[in-house]
Amino acid sequence: MNANQVKFQRIIFSLYAAIFLVVFIFMDANSSRKDPDTFWHIEVGKEMIAQGKIIDTAIHTFAGDNLSYVPHEVGFQWIVGGLYGMWGWKGVHLFTLLSVFILAWGLYRLMEISRQEMDLPRMHPFLVYVALPLFMFYIYLAYFKIRPQMISAGFVVWFVVWLRRLSMDATVKKAGVLGLLSLILANVHTGVWAVIAVIFMMQVLERVWEKKLNRYDLIALSCMIVGGLANFGGLKSLTYFLTLSNSPFTQIIEEWKPISYSSNYIAFMILVAFVVSAMFSLKRRPFRFMLFIGMMYLGLASYKQFLFLALFLPYYMAVVVDRFKWSKVFRSLEPYIGLKFILPLIMAGLLLNFLADMFTEYKQPLTKYPVEEMSYILQKNKSSGRPKVLSNYGTSGYVMFRGGDVLADGRFDPFILESTKGIHQWTAFERSVNGFRSGYLMDVIQSDRPDFLILQTPDSKKTVNSLSAVELDEVKQQLGKSDFTGSFGQVWDLWRFYQ
Repeated sequence: MNANQVKFQRIIFSLYAAIFLVVFIFMDANSSRKDPDTFWHIEVGKEMIAQGKIIDTAIHTFAGDNLSYVPHEVGFQWIVGGLYGMWGWKGVHLFTLLSVFILAWGLYRLMEISRQEMDLPRMHPFLVYVALPLFMFYIYLAYFKIRPQMISAGFVVWFVVWLRRLSMDATVKKAGVLGLLSLILANVHTGVWAVIAVIFMMQVLERVWEKKLNRYDLIALSCMIVGGLANFGGLKSLTYFLTLSNSPFTQIIEEWKPISYSSNYIAFMILVAFVVSAMFSLKRRPFRFMLFIGMMYLGLASYKQFLFLALFLPYYMAVVVDRFKWSKVFRSLEPYIGLKFILPLIMAGLLLNFLADMFTEYKQPLTKYPVEEMSYILQKNKSSGRPKVLSNYGTSGYVMFRGGDVLADGRFDPFILESTKGIHQWTAFERSVNGFRSGYLMDVIQSDRPDFLILQTPDSKKTVNSLSAVELDEVKQQLGKSDFTGSFGQVWDLWRFYQ
């Protein structure tokens, strides 16, 4: 290769490297702070650190004391609670970026291992400089909210990487690594453990089919089971996902509903790409076929689980790109596709992202959460303890985070117990939702007797968590004029109503 060709390769690499870095800058930190569950995750973590123990009951609720709760995200909550306590949102964002790094590295290895399975060269420049940053950008914006899935996503990918390495060259070390990854997942996001358990059994079935099952597979299975059981909630925590999937209340929550592909074009394109890519490598590949069926099932089941389908699109796409002649235009990048180039680029991109966030002041969106309203309540609270605040289910986590007690928060499982039933035989969760529908709000207020009521300003889209303008007028007729109006909504001090 002559000097001009080398110079040309370096110029092309510099161009793609610059684009690669810019993608990370557009991973806006504020987009990861827009999930209502974030607030109670942080609050639960802070409370566990303060008490020095695992919390297995609901906290900061006026629905009743000692409502049992399955601690299935303890590790994550400890981390975000501790980081927020030390460095605020900057600390939590640092953890978010660490999760991005783990996933980006894992996706690179996943594509690499996929190509090895198909006897292809270890990596393709298109996958490194186009597919990888695009995947990361989508997953970050769509799913990297400050909740357990942002860290568990990377470990699920790494589990499959090591699982396939075990399939190609079984050793005790690889079995041990799978056990370690099982332990980590079981403690940061226990509900996801079932996913890796099913994927592991897919490989076992493949090994049986190919008559290659050996003692290393059994050692790995034992390590995985031991790692899974060694979680803070025990066996009950491992089966927690059944509580969610079998509960009729789950379907009230938007993220547990299937994606509307007619309005979510990006998700539709990912689904099509997943199906088309997989078709090129399913024949006589039992594991790939079973993984395809499993990810299609999860992806079509709900928006929340569509993440898994997106995570494994690179696994199938990695073996398709060579079939297209246009991919040869990336050939000049081949000297720069190794991890010694990619990992420094990823770290540099994350550093740029963090520095940009460091110099940006974060302000909680006033119209999305009752920021001003809670400031008013905390100022006017007449009791010495935490005020009891009735707010819609979507903002209850924020109310709890700011210092109020709520009827039900984002962990709905403690609030659907028989012991929480009240007016109209509704559980605390049902009262928290149904209370914000016409005709029922005053019933809930009179039965649960909160100190303050927050009502969101109605918008054009009526949901189960908001009142229409007509319904709001009906409430005003019974409660009178509100005591405070903020950017989010209105506040009533209910002390005078009870007198």
